Amino acid sequence: MDPRTVVYSVSGSKQLLDLVNVVYTDAHGVPQTEFNVSLPWSKVVVLEPGVQTESVVATSFYGRLSCSIFNAAGQRVVASANASNMATCAR
Repeated sequence: MDPRTVVYSVSGSKQLLDLVNVVYTDAHGVPQTEFNVSLPWSKVVVLEPGVQTESVVATSFYGRLSCSIFNAAGQRVVASANASNMATCAR
């Protein structure tokens, strides 16, 4: 696996008629948004050279969300502190 690989992960609860949206940093360092995702959600991204930011933010109206960022070795490098309707992970 490429050493610049990161895995963004969001887990938690999603109630009926709830919308969970995720914003993450893509390979080019640009924020991308996915709307009304299913949980658990994850995205594998290989960052281009020079891209330093790794981030994922998940929001929900009613759910309790948590997020994590894993490195290429599968080690968790960032985790959200507690489950809430907004989870933020960045480094």
